[in-house]
Amino acid sequence: MAEVTLSDIVGLLLEKKRDEAHSRLLDFLRTHPDDAEAWLMLGNLYRSHHMWREAIDAFNHAKLLNPAGPADASIEGILEILHSLPGESY
Repeated sequence: MAEVTLSDIVGLLLEKKRDEAHSRLLDFLRTHPDDAEAWLMLGNLYRSHHMWREAIDAFNHAKLLNPAGPADASIEGILEILHSLPGESY
């Protein structure tokens, strides 16, 4: 089987095959742990499922790899959402 690319994973997401995209993305990150774009993609996938802690972890990985990238804004967006939820403390 050929190696999966981020383009392949984007295609799965566009086809709404999120579980398969998630699995392939995790496989991709095992062999490409320094790919900031893949970590951003994972963070966005977790965010779309309201998996806030996992999303922040993934965005933090992306931020470490690319400090000038968009991960900071993504983390701030999640924190704003969390602070707006009634009865939640994070």
